[in-house]
Amino acid sequence: MKVMVVENLQKHAEVLAIQLRGPEYELVVIPHHQVVRDPEVLLRKATDIQPDLILLDAALESQVTGPALCDLLIAAGWQGRAKIALWTNYPDRPDVVACSRRTGVPIIRKTNRTDRLRAELDSLAQQQ
Repeated sequence: MKVMVVENLQKHAEVLAIQLRGPEYELVVIPHHQVVRDPEVLLRKATDIQPDLILLDAALESQVTGPALCDLLIAAGWQGRAKIALWTNYPDRPDVVACSRRTGVPIIRKTNRTDRLRAELDSLAQQQ
């Protein structure tokens, strides 16, 4: 599974890379600072990479939030081309919950439990 992630904290990206190490996952991290300068970078990267799953850090520290990027991807037609999920330590944040309810995009809680994360991602990938 090819996973593209937008993350603002290098340590979280590194943990995710360790958790998804192995032949069944290919991880591509898009640094948040690239997307902040130009949100369209996300669309260009998605087109180039053709991910199966796009994980958006929901707690990005700028005007360009995970929910805003989710809306951008959906408006560009990515919801039918790849699975999109909000990835966060704060699954109860009002903007994250509102985005999930409005779009149907799931919320995946950040975890140090590799087995739990892999199970969630695999389950998401299986959904139609």
